[in-house]
Order: sequence, then structure tokens, then C-alpha cells
Amino acid sequence: MNDVAPDRPDLRLVLAAAATWAGVLVGVIIPVPLLGWLCMGLAVGALVVARIAISRPTRLAAVVALACLLGGTLAGTARAAALRAGPIDELAEERAAVGFEAVVTTDPQPRPASAGRPPYFIATLRIERIAGRGATTAVRTPVLLLAASPDWAALRPGQRVSAAGRLAPAERSGNVAALLRVRDPPKVLGPAGRSSRLTEPLRAGLRAAVGDLAEGPRGLVPALVVGDESLLPASLRADMEATGLTHLTAVSGDNVG
Repeated sequence: MNDVAPDRPDLRLVLAAAATWAGVLVGVIIPVPLLGWLCMGLAVGALVVARIAISRPTRLAAVVALACLLGGTLAGTARAAALRAGPIDELAEERAAVGFEAVVTTDPQPRPASAGRPPYFIATLRIERIAGRGATTAVRTPVLLLAASPDWAALRPGQRVSAAGRLAPAERSGNVAALLRVRDPPKVLGPAGRSSRLTEPLRAGLRAAVGDLAEGPRGLVPALVVGDESLLPASLRADMEATGLTHLTAVSGDNVG
């Protein structure tokens, strides 16, 4: 028998989902040494809720929510620990100048000049070797590249490169461990990955197919379909940022689908 009155919405799953997301956020933000205390508090809370004099459905929903909160916290902490492993987090806090070897993991995308800053390119790199503060360390850490040289635009995912730059802290709730600002062109150490070599003819064909369209649609179609923003005009990019629609191209059309 359903324990919830038919004239009331059943919010128990909403509570569990909200607790899971809250746990992930807490796990990403809090320092790892506090995790043990948090887990202990949640366990005690679950025991207290299980014994207090409330209805069985409410008690069960509260215990499940606490369990989801704990599971989300552990997942968030594991993700944050992977990002903060190695010296990059500390070097970023010090804004250290570093040399590095890395693998390009996303297509470099152009960004227009703004607020006195010249045009630049962004991409995600997986740092595999980093040298800074007198030590060289092998890592596997994602960072967000901010590159001044247009030579970065020719790179494709899977290519291995080396360069020098300066680290800076990134948002702790993001998917990268640090920001990496680079002025010089990259030194290419290896070819693009096999998947990039296989898909680039298809991407080039799509760009050619929209070549006769007006500037806006010509840049927007490849961006929506495969996340290729190379033809996206600066004015349209700015409009999408102003209206909060950049996620449509960031996920290669999944939201449109």
C-alpha cells in the first residue's frame, strides 16, 4: 500500500536526489582531512533518525537521504582528490612558472579580445610531466589552457606537446585542477590521436557543407553538431555567453538532441 496520501506529491525521491547532489558539492569543496568527521556525523545522524519517534515512511526517507548525502560526499571527494593529486594544486596556488609535457584533450577554441585582453585560445590539456620549483613530476592532471599564440589552434585532441607557462588556481568545483597561461607556441611531440585522425575528415566535410551559408549559421551548425567552434563569429559567441547558451556548443549538440 502506498504510504503517501494521493492528494500530496511524493517528494521522497526529490529529497534523495537533492541530498546526493549536495553531498557531491560538499565533497568537492571541503578539505580531505574533514571528510572523516563529516562521515562520522552523518552516521550518527542516521542512527538518531532511525530511533526517534516519527512515522516509518518519514524515518526511512530521512535515512535514505543521509545515505545519499554520504555517498555523494564520497564521490565528490574522490573526484576532487584526483584533481588535487600531485604538485599542480600547490604550484597553482603559488602561481608558479612551469615547464610541462601534456596531451591535448579538447579542440583549441578561439576567444575574442575583451577588457584590454588580446584574443586567445582555450583548450583542456592532460598534464603528464611538470617541472617547477626545482622538481620534475609525472602526473595525469587536467588543466585549462589559456594560450596567446595562434599556433595552438592547429592542434587536435591526442597530440602530445611541450611548452612553458604559468599556473593559476581554478574554481574548486570545476573539472580542471588549475589554469595554465602560455604565451609561446607549443612544441609538438606526437601526432593527433587515432580518433581525431578518423573524425577530422568528417568535421572538415561538415565545415565545407555549410560554406555557402551566412556567417552565423556557418559557424553555428558545426558547433552544435560536433562542438567545432572554429567558424563561430565573435559576435555570435558573445551573444551566446550573454544569454547563457554556450552549453549548447560545449557539449557538441547533446542538449539540442
